[in-house]
Amino acid sequence: MVVNLNLNILVGDADVVHVPEARRFQVIGFARDPGRFSLKKPTTVLEGIAMARGMMEEEASKRKCVLKRKTEQGDVFIPINVVAIAKGKAPNLYLEPDDIIIVRQTLLRRTLLYAYNFVRGVVSFGLRVDDF
Repeated sequence: MVVNLNLNILVGDADVVHVPEARRFQVIGFARDPGRFSLKKPTTVLEGIAMARGMMEEEASKRKCVLKRKTEQGDVFIPINVVAIAKGKAPNLYLEPDDIIIVRQTLLRRTLLYAYNFVRGVVSFGLRVDDF
């Protein structure tokens, strides 16, 4: 990387330095590391989810995510099927500033996970009691 020191300027008293706000998007819900991320380069939905370290394996519904995008007409909710995108059967949209990727958990997935954890807890409790 070549640095041109001639472009540096001296900042003095009463000078104001304006730094534009970074363009960002957000990943919320059942991602491993949800948060706000910078759009430093063109970024797709899958890349955005990867920046949040992916989806929680058991909890997240990979077929029922949503992209919330602000438009002049108001908020638009775009369904995202991560499985279809990964297989090339659905478009991998490019993110825009202030987009929000919502990694959801469907009621069916939550119910099945609850039942699985309940049964696993009962079985492991039974195994521990039988050890005595």
